[in-house]
Amino acid sequence: MLAIFRCEEILSAAFHEFTEALEDMKSSLNGKDPIVKFAERSESVVSKYLAQYDEQSKRYSKEIVAKKRNDLIEKMGDSLFKLFQKQAKAYLDLYHNKFDTSIKAKINDKELTPNFNNEVNSLKATILRDFNTKLKECSTPTLEQLFKWDHESFVQQLTQIIELRITQERENQLSLLFNKEQKSIERDIASTLFSLLDKSDQKFWPVLRTKYQSISNSSRTKFESVLRDDFDMTNEEIQSYQQRISDVLDNSLRSTLRSKATTAVRLMDERFEKTFSYDENGVPIRWSPGTPIVDKYVHAKFEAEKLLDEISVIRLQESDDEFSFFNFQDKNAEIKSERVPEHLEILSLEEVSDSLNTFRTHAKALLEKAQKEMENISTRTSIPWYIILLILFLGFDEFIAVLKNPFLLIFVVFFGGAFYIAYMLGLFPILKPIFDSAFGTGFALAKNWAAQKVAGPQTQTPKTKTE
Repeated sequence: MLAIFRCEEILSAAFHEFTEALEDMKSSLNGKDPIVKFAERSESVVSKYLAQYDEQSKRYSKEIVAKKRNDLIEKMGDSLFKLFQKQAKAYLDLYHNKFDTSIKAKINDKELTPNFNNEVNSLKATILRDFNTKLKECSTPTLEQLFKWDHESFVQQLTQIIELRITQERENQLSLLFNKEQKSIERDIASTLFSLLDKSDQKFWPVLRTKYQSISNSSRTKFESVLRDDFDMTNEEIQSYQQRISDVLDNSLRSTLRSKATTAVRLMDERFEKTFSYDENGVPIRWSPGTPIVDKYVHAKFEAEKLLDEISVIRLQESDDEFSFFNFQDKNAEIKSERVPEHLEILSLEEVSDSLNTFRTHAKALLEKAQKEMENISTRTSIPWYIILLILFLGFDEFIAVLKNPFLLIFVVFFGGAFYIAYMLGLFPILKPIFDSAFGTGFALAKNWAAQKVAGPQTQTPKTKTE
């Protein structure tokens, strides 16, 4: 009984002094900085107070001394392990901050990072290796043998923190990649639509379907390559993102068509005017008598109404070609009574009807303007027969005089021919301001000259010098 009592007293005294010795080490962790030479200092303290216990208890029963020694080691281990946990937590925070700083330097959250997967995995491996090394440096073979501390739980904890941050950066990079690809798709589709809407001689939807498929294949191939090489994605993950790309393609086409369709009347007016008012070379048509104005009007109206049909219904499948809001008979569009399936509508039936009526009003006004221009040209170019007889009767003597005088004949032929050519080319609206300006200037000069002649010469008084 005495041996048990004395060994317990020695144990308590040694552990108390051991605890006091740990206070200096604990104070170093208050600033959350790791303790310098943690392993050496820990082993020194443990060895010192185990030796003290061994020295003071050696006179007692070995069996009791050994049992109490194990109790002391266990109590020391519990206290020291708590300090080791704080030390490990300090290192964990340190390497967590190092990873954050390093990943911010390597990964730009506003731009795509090439080889993202390799960059972050290399950084992760470096941080975890250094962290594991620091944890092992917090122990010695003696301490390992005495306490058998577990380092792996802290490594796993840091691994989870790093992987969570990598996941966040990965999602951000994927979002940047997806947005970049979405903008590229929208730009390609808008460019394709603009080109097709500008040309009325192409089959709109067959060409658009081919272009759409080409854009789709190119985007999917490029996207899959980046996902596989830079992000190390599985086939299942890639398929999920490929479906998102398909949705973007479909939505982009629909939204671009919708934006164009909302300006359908303007697009129809532009195509009608281009087809009706200009020839094949882009030169404005002069509506002279004999020009087939009605045929031009019917053809141009048909081309414009066909454009409305092209942008009012989406037809990505060949089987969708049968759906339309119109029946075209003799180049005249008539709205059907049957409705188009809702998922294929770009414009509603009401919007199509309103656009068609508005366009036809504009087209009719342009036709009437052209007809009036034709009537004016016809009036200007046709001279009544009695005017011709009057000119011949009253101007016969002048005509004979011109024929007899070569100089007058050349003058009349030259200026008369120039006048006729300018008239036929419609240059009078251009030449009239020039002639008006020249006439005004000439009249002003003549007026000044006449005024000077009437006033006569003016006498000038000599200048006198002043001293």
